Amino acid sequence: MKKYSNRLYTVLLLLILQFATVFSTSTAWAEGDWEKKASMSHARYGQGVERLGNLIYSVGGEDDSERGYTATVEAYDPASNQWLKKADLPQPGVHLKTAVYHELLYVIAGYEPLTGTPIPVQYYDPGKDQWTILPDVVLDIYEPAVTVWKGQVLISGGYHNSGVTLDTVFTFDPGTGKREKVAAMPAPRFGHTAAIVNDRLMIAGGAPNAYGAVRPMSSVISYDFTAQTWSTSASMATPRMHAASVVIGGQWFVLGGGRQEVLGDVYVPEVNGWSPVPASELGNRNQPGVISLGESSLVLIGGYRDVPLSAVESITWPAR
Repeated sequence: MKKYSNRLYTVLLLLILQFATVFSTSTAWAEGDWEKKASMSHARYGQGVERLGNLIYSVGGEDDSERGYTATVEAYDPASNQWLKKADLPQPGVHLKTAVYHELLYVIAGYEPLTGTPIPVQYYDPGKDQWTILPDVVLDIYEPAVTVWKGQVLISGGYHNSGVTLDTVFTFDPGTGKREKVAAMPAPRFGHTAAIVNDRLMIAGGAPNAYGAVRPMSSVISYDFTAQTWSTSASMATPRMHAASVVIGGQWFVLGGGRQEVLGDVYVPEVNGWSPVPASELGNRNQPGVISLGESSLVLIGGYRDVPLSAVESITWPAR
C-alpha cells in the first residue's frame, strides 16, 4: 500500500510541475511592458486594422467629425515607427470588419450610420495604393465577427436591420458574395470577437440582442471543424463587447470593450483559462484595433475612451 501511495504521490507531483511549467511559459506576456508608439494622424475607433506585408493598416472608423466617421486610411511601419498616408476609403462607414484575402485588404462589412445602409465590399491593392468597390457584393449583416480560416473568410453572428440577432456561421467569398453555411451557434450574438485558436473557431463576448437593454457577455464558445460540434470554454473574467483580438503563440488576446477598467484578458488553451493583460497607461477602451508585431509583441491602435483616440501602444514580453 505504501509503495502504491508513493507512486501516486510521484505522479501527482509530476503533473503539478508540468502544469506549473506550462502556465509559467504560457504567461510570459505578464512580464511585458507597454510603451507608446507614434500616434495616428486621425483619432478614430471601430476601424479595420490589418497587416499587409510589412505595414499595419488602420482603415476608416468613427471619429468626432460632424458626420461621425472618416474615410482616412493610414499605414504604420513598425521599423521606422511612422504612419504613412494611403488612399482614402471610397465608401466609408462604421463598425467596419476587414480581412486580408488573396493578398488584398478587404472591407467586408460596415454601414452608413445616417441611413443604416450596409456598405458594399471594397478592396485595397497595396501595390497600386488603390481601392476598388464591388457594388454588387454587399454583406447585409451588422456587427458580425470576421475571421480567416484556411484561406476562407468566416462570418459569425451579427444582426439584420430588422433587429434579429443571428446565430449563423458561414463562409463568404468577398469577391463574389457567395455564401456557404458552416454551422449555427448555440445562441445568437453580435458585437463579439472571434479567432482561430488551435484550429478551432473561438467566439467571445458580444451581446445577445441588438435592441433594448444591451448587456455585454463574458461567455466563450468554440467550434470543432472536424467533429462539427460546439463546446463551451472558460468564460472571460470581464464581460466584453466590441473588443479586438489577436492570436499570438497559440494564445488569444482579447482587448478593449466592456464597462470595466480591465484592459484585456488572455486565453491560455493548455489550461482552458484566462488571465488579465497588464494595464497600459491609457487603460481600457472601446472598439480599438489590435495586431501582432511578432511572437512576443502586439500593438493596440486607437479606440474610444471618452473621446476618439489616436494613441498607439505596444507591449513586448520576454520570448521563451
